[in-house]
Amino acid sequence: MRSRRRTPYFLTFIIAWICFGIVGFLAGYYLHPLFNSDTPEIAIDENEKLPYNDYLHLDEYKENTESEPSDTPVTSYEDSIGTDTKVVFRTLFTSCQSIRDDVIEPLEEIIGLKEGGFRSFAEANFTDWQIVRFSKDEVILFRRKEQICPNHFFVSEQDGFIAIFRFNEAGERILIEKTSLPISVLPAIDQEKLKRGILLNTRDEVNSLLEDYSS
Repeated sequence: MRSRRRTPYFLTFIIAWICFGIVGFLAGYYLHPLFNSDTPEIAIDENEKLPYNDYLHLDEYKENTESEPSDTPVTSYEDSIGTDTKVVFRTLFTSCQSIRDDVIEPLEEIIGLKEGGFRSFAEANFTDWQIVRFSKDEVILFRRKEQICPNHFFVSEQDGFIAIFRFNEAGERILIEKTSLPISVLPAIDQEKLKRGILLNTRDEVNSLLEDYSS
């Protein structure tokens, strides 16, 4: 009686290895995303999105900043005169090149006025003045006067004697003192100076000049 042949061991091993390889290939194809043709969808959590809400009002912010530039001039049409606003009337006296500031409290009629309204008021009430500054803190009106200001003393001669004068608001000379010093005793150059007049700033300067002439 003939015995049946057994399958060689190496053939069994080859078959098992081939089967294992096929199973591994199929498992990898269906489980690994690199072998799939469709792009996987990735869910994004709402909290992980870019902070787009921070930019929703950017246009509104730009409009506000552009309408109010950083280089706004000191004179601003938004300013208005208040009870604490300083109103300055500044006069340049061209004959002596002196500047005088007269500061007043704002009139009741101008409180609350903005620049346009105040300009209209000034044109009607301060015809000789020009507005050179307008703000809520200070308003300056300016004018020139072709005369000597009242702050000076004027030493000249009257009836042959040294005399001391001041000036009024109209620029007219007002005699305040006539000395007993005749100009005839002075050198010719000093007599000419006195006839033209000598402008001095203080009473001390006047007294010093008189002492020189009397010595």
